[in-house]
Amino acid sequence: MAELDFYRRQATLAQVRAEVAEALVQTMRRERDAALGVRAELERENARLKAFLERLQSQLGEVREKLKEAVARRRGMPLEEILAAVLEALEAGSRGLRGRVIADARLELKAALQVEERAAGLQVAAAGLFPPHTLSTLSLTVRPTPPGRWEEACARGLAAVLMAAQALQEALAREFPPAAAPLAATALARLSGVLAAPPEAPEEVADALRPVAESLTALAGQVPKLAPAARELAGRLAALPPRPAEEHLGQLAAALAAVARDLSGG
Repeated sequence: MAELDFYRRQATLAQVRAEVAEALVQTMRRERDAALGVRAELERENARLKAFLERLQSQLGEVREKLKEAVARRRGMPLEEILAAVLEALEAGSRGLRGRVIADARLELKAALQVEERAAGLQVAAAGLFPPHTLSTLSLTVRPTPPGRWEEACARGLAAVLMAAQALQEALAREFPPAAAPLAATALARLSGVLAAPPEAPEEVADALRPVAESLTALAGQVPKLAPAARELAGRLAALPPRPAEEHLGQLAAALAAVARDLSGG
């Protein structure tokens, strides 16, 4: 009987141990499921945060673009920059007018006048950005500086050169002997190119007329009476200083006229 009781106690103890183990397994399973649930929740929270960050980045990009547009529509400009821009535009326009000049230019600009960092400036913006009563009107009138004595003298000398070149153009339009005709045609073509786009400053005269002088020297090889005047013209061109004065231009005009007379005389 004692042995039977011993085995019964051992069986009861084994059953208790099995129940305890089962309870431990169930507890571990619950803890595992809870951990998996926490992990899933963390993953969902991470996804929400990622989506929120992406929205913030997108909104930040939109704000940056709006700031760029605002800067483009509302640009502060110092007064000297505006004046410099206007003068540069007038100079560019004058360069395209051969023989003419812009005598007067007026500008009226509505802008917000502001003083920042002890410097006056204008806040130039798109229409409607500032209330009309806050805008100031800037009136600007620009006229060219009257030419000085040097400029007037150079202009007279340049005009004399161009008039002599026109006379030479008419002389080269005559008929030449067959041997001289191609050389005369080359000289005429080069001179016509110069007169079509005449030099605007005395400093440009030498480079403009040098090819013409070379053609006339070649033509003198077939028209001997032209040789002295062609040599004189080449010499006057070579002697021109970098900044020719009215005297130099007058001598050059006389040399061109001499070539034209020799061609017209025969």
